Amino acid sequence: MTGELFAILSAASYGIGGYCVAEGARTARGDNGMYLSVLMTCAVTLVLWLSFGSAGLPDVLSPGGHWAMLLFVLAGVFSMVVGRLLNYRATALIGAVSTSLYRRLVPVLAVPVAFLMLSEVPEVQVLAGGALILMAVLLGVSRKGGAAGALGGHGLAIGSAAGYALALGFRRLGLMDLPDPMLGTFVGAITGLLWFTAAAALRRDRADALSRLFRDLGPWQFAGAAALTAGQTLQFFALRDAEVTLVAVLAALDVFFTAGLVALAPRGRSRPALRVWLGAVLALAGTAIVLT
Repeated sequence: MTGELFAILSAASYGIGGYCVAEGARTARGDNGMYLSVLMTCAVTLVLWLSFGSAGLPDVLSPGGHWAMLLFVLAGVFSMVVGRLLNYRATALIGAVSTSLYRRLVPVLAVPVAFLMLSEVPEVQVLAGGALILMAVLLGVSRKGGAAGALGGHGLAIGSAAGYALALGFRRLGLMDLPDPMLGTFVGAITGLLWFTAAAALRRDRADALSRLFRDLGPWQFAGAAALTAGQTLQFFALRDAEVTLVAVLAALDVFFTAGLVALAPRGRSRPALRVWLGAVLALAGTAIVLT
């Protein structure tokens, strides 16, 4: 149950992080602390790797280590760049709860990813749980009409889920040759850090683009960065001890943490609708089936 416990703790961290990102978006003037979250993940995982990492330089320089590092870099592109960037933007457009429900598509998308990349054939209960989670997403986020920005937010959220699903597969492959979650998380984070830094530095408005990376440094941004850092780190530990599909399905619990925080928010803030709670319950039922 060690891998399952890490996966649940990761879901809690992601749920809290989603709420903080939505709160920070109300007053954001730049990237709402996304670059800060990547930078924090780099710093924390570097310290943890140097303190508790199991892989040393000889392991990294071995043939298997080279391959694993490449896989960790690819995981970083799909998680830190595609997944996190689109997640931040979707949260600003459609809110934390709806974005978190779309993250439930990660286990559904992770099934073909795990089969094609790892030859993992999910058990029947995993497929049944994934089907319930897909129903939860359709129930929780479906609504008639919607502004162009909101519709774009739904598309960004789906793209984020696809990025995270691909990252799960690449991480799991890398951990097979280099089973050090701290190193894998650090490599993925530094990949994202270099990507966003280079993207800002290569823009014509370089000075303004670089300053936007540090424009939002409020309490919500710091809290969101810390929670997302914890979520990504714990997920690596979960993948070390459990299959990709199981870890992805357990991530469904994050919607409960997000919806609970939104429900407890000060008056005047929008509360989760009944369909959202019904979707969350379906997601929980799917998770329970997977664990049986």
